[in-house]
Amino acid sequence: MIATQATAESENKQIPAKDSASKNVNNNASYVVFFVDDEQMILKMLERHFSKDERLQLHTFSSGEACLKSLSINPDVIVLDFNLSDGLDGKIDGLETLEKIKEQCPSAEIVMLSSQMEIKVAVDSLKKGAVDYVVKDQAMQFSIEKSIESILKSKELKNEINQLSQVIKRDKLLIKGYTVITAVLIGLLSYFWIG
Repeated sequence: MIATQATAESENKQIPAKDSASKNVNNNASYVVFFVDDEQMILKMLERHFSKDERLQLHTFSSGEACLKSLSINPDVIVLDFNLSDGLDGKIDGLETLEKIKEQCPSAEIVMLSSQMEIKVAVDSLKKGAVDYVVKDQAMQFSIEKSIESILKSKELKNEINQLSQVIKRDKLLIKGYTVITAVLIGLLSYFWIG
């Protein structure tokens, strides 16, 4: 599923997302992915590459501000450009956007995207809450795909663990209930046999 969020500096048009399946552990699970980059070519390339995956609802943004305004959608994954506008024109850069996302939507997993190969940039991104750092190159969409796939598998495993924990809790309650009933029945039987 694709929902495109086109954001121009002078205008913020929104195309609503199509109906999606609930987020559960199955092949029909639906995940919301934001791509945030000030380079339209990068956004279009990523959107084209990931549009083949029907599990994903894609939203693209050309600024950190536009992304932040749409966090109510509760994205699962955000691919965020580190050099987003470089903080020029009063706009927030990638790291500041990352910090604000983590404040407002801590469950979103963030993959930082940058043309810089500097270790310090990657470390700063990871310290601020990104889960991965991908360098912009000819194969970046495949690196991003691996990162997103890893994040989604992790989310699915966490959901499955939560569901199994619920089943175990329910089963423990049932066992306790059966134990109490058995003890009461044994008490009644002994009362009638002795009495």
